[in-house]
Amino acid sequence: MGGPVGAVVLLAVLGSSFFYLQKAEAVSRYTSGRFHLTRGDVSTGTAQLRRAIKDGADIIDLEDAYVRLVMADIRNPDALDPDLRRARELFPDNMHFVIASLVLDSLGPDPQRRHEAQSRLAELKFQDTGNTYWTAQLYDNAGAGFYDREKWDRAIEAYRSALQYDSARIDTRVRLGWVLVMTDRFAQAIAECETVLQQVPHSAAHFNLGLAHMLRGDSGDSRAAYAAAMERHGRDEAERLGVLHRLQRLVTLDIRAAEARGMMNTYWPENAGF
Repeated sequence: MGGPVGAVVLLAVLGSSFFYLQKAEAVSRYTSGRFHLTRGDVSTGTAQLRRAIKDGADIIDLEDAYVRLVMADIRNPDALDPDLRRARELFPDNMHFVIASLVLDSLGPDPQRRHEAQSRLAELKFQDTGNTYWTAQLYDNAGAGFYDREKWDRAIEAYRSALQYDSARIDTRVRLGWVLVMTDRFAQAIAECETVLQQVPHSAAHFNLGLAHMLRGDSGDSRAAYAAAMERHGRDEAERLGVLHRLQRLVTLDIRAAEARGMMNTYWPENAGF
């Protein structure tokens, strides 16, 4: 087939092929975005989901894509805002998006909106157990975002809010304990680490407990905590968690240097001259 008619048919075929290729890529990006978010790669995951939404909103599970995007992007409220507004327009009855808006308001600067959002979240807590899980996870992710931006007090607030909705969140409590250590709230950090260890053996909580005692000046309790952590979790795990590096930093900064050096001499004698 030649001439103008053939050209028109060829263009139609090419256009159709491109259309279906674009849709196939959208599905692939949607699947890839979900995978990367599951693996903790938020940047790649959210980028893939946004492309999938842009190119294949009519073919992917759009509501699920927005749920996953909102959950991940609450770490960065500026990036989340347009996505959350669009999600609420498309799915006004979806409680995931209602709760996400309330969580953002509850952490925001306006005291009145904070109070109203907190009250509404408390009401929703008793309506559905799914609401409780979702609220806790959103607060936890928000805390991670504040932590990444070194907004320590806001991270503490978000982590504590997560635990109000689900006190059994071990990793959230461990993260809270670490921020408390970093901000010199040693007694509070010790309490959080001990709460974790009463529930499960947890290497990070155990070594953080020893560090918090050391920084507070509780030499005996610090030695006991480090000894118990080393016996249970071992030197390789301590090194994986950066315990040796933190002790070296204390020596370098002359913060509880004698205690830190003594701990290194005990468990890393090859670093005795540090």
